[in-house]
Amino acid sequence: MDETLRLKTVANDEYFAHVKELLDAGHSVTFVVRGNSMNPFLSDRRDRVCLVSCPAGRPLRGDFVLAYEASARRYVLHRVVGREGNGDFLLRGDGNLRATERIAPHDLLGLVSAVERKGRWYPTDSLPWRLYSALWMRLLPLRRWLLAAWRRL
Repeated sequence: MDETLRLKTVANDEYFAHVKELLDAGHSVTFVVRGNSMNPFLSDRRDRVCLVSCPAGRPLRGDFVLAYEASARRYVLHRVVGREGNGDFLLRGDGNLRATERIAPHDLLGLVSAVERKGRWYPTDSLPWRLYSALWMRLLPLRRWLLAAWRRL
């Protein structure tokens, strides 16, 4: 019997509520990245991320996290770029030049533990990934030109 695969479209709120339930239960969740705010690290509809619950002491500066941005009522998968004195996290997409999001700790859903790019998995706690991330964060003053060049490739 030939069965066709049925796709179901769900709202982000419903989808990410289920993701949070799975993470809270100790599971990992893998999904395809949507959007261009994390270019050049993550590409829309090409790359996948594996999320886990945030372990104690994490996230750290440079980590990718999935968070709910309450002020804009949206979910973002961005990099931690700092921490406020009140404990809130500052996030920014790698493809963003100025915009940051302030995220309360209770609005963090999960930590990206690995990224699949072009069919190959990269653990985000590996030395090459951490060095590449640290370099990209330091290049913020040059990103306008680097991103323009990358987009032309």
